[in-house]
Amino acid sequence: MSQDEFIDFDVISPYHGGSSDNSFASGVTLEQLQEGTIINTPVKEDGDDNDDDIWWTKDELLKHLEDGSSPMFVDSVPWDEKVNSMEPLIENQVYKKIIKPGIGSGLRRKNAILFHCNGYIEGSDEPFDSSILRGRPILHRLDRQDLLPGLMIGILSMRLHEKAEILIKPDYGFGELGCPPRIPANATIIYIVEIMKIFEEGSLADYELMTNEELARIPFSEIIQKCNEQRMSGNSYFSAERYRDAALRYTKAIKFLEKYFFKNAEEQNCAKEILSKLYPNIANSLIRLRKLRPAMVYCRKALEINPNNVKALCQLGKAKFNNGDYDQAKIFFSRACDLKPGDSYISNYMIKVDRKLQEESMVTQDLYRKIGQAFLANN
Repeated sequence: MSQDEFIDFDVISPYHGGSSDNSFASGVTLEQLQEGTIINTPVKEDGDDNDDDIWWTKDELLKHLEDGSSPMFVDSVPWDEKVNSMEPLIENQVYKKIIKPGIGSGLRRKNAILFHCNGYIEGSDEPFDSSILRGRPILHRLDRQDLLPGLMIGILSMRLHEKAEILIKPDYGFGELGCPPRIPANATIIYIVEIMKIFEEGSLADYELMTNEELARIPFSEIIQKCNEQRMSGNSYFSAERYRDAALRYTKAIKFLEKYFFKNAEEQNCAKEILSKLYPNIANSLIRLRKLRPAMVYCRKALEINPNNVKALCQLGKAKFNNGDYDQAKIFFSRACDLKPGDSYISNYMIKVDRKLQEESMVTQDLYRKIGQAFLANN
């Protein structure tokens, strides 16, 4: 996976109990994390009041993984003894042990949550599935019946930031058939679950989990407002020189608008107008992060909407300039200059580009001169 890509959280849970499909999603490795991959996760920075802040950097994730105070693995106590120290949620079927207490009120069916989850069978040192190892937490709406019954019962008993061990007998897990080859028949399983974030109704994360029918009932103006909030949040981060945070906020609104099903041309044009602002903004952030290839892609998306988008032309020119492609940079800055003559920002970059082209020309002339002298000397 390229370091230039952002990775989403899991929106559809792999823990559905009604299917025998055991093809679990593959994600990033720790080696990729070490190289600088960015993943979505729910750490909230001090002073950040944005309820949709669901991002972690790879350093924060690695610190979380190395936190030995509340591990995401099962201890060596035999499971028939383990139930004696656990709270029965469903007698003889589902048990729970709190590893780290949570805060606030309990979860409700109308909540969407972001959580990490490792699943184990007895006698195995490695999880049969792990959101930690996939590199992204799971985003789930609790009114959806697509989790294992025992896992859902356990999660509904938890609170924000709580970490718990949930033991599930076969009737509330994978049943008498199991889920071969990783889950044997009549298997008792344990999940280690941590509730990372709770989203109330109306958050952008909540919208992302809605069906098309549910989204159709939401006023489009409300959708646009949420995306504009992400754009303004990104602008604030950019002004504070927090370019990675800015790019992540822009990405969130962009991805939602790109996949949204518009009811009419008016809605589509309104979304395009916002995207024509978001694309150059994220390109500017990515250029500051030296991620030039995706920055160029976003600029071209903006120019597909409006070929005369001056900001997109400037950002594409800047990305080309930073990539050493000065001829192409001059083309895009020249187009921007024609559309906005006299702009000092564009004029300054035109001067920089011409200076680089002159330097390249002098280097080329010097090289040809040396080649000619060498040729004459050998003849």
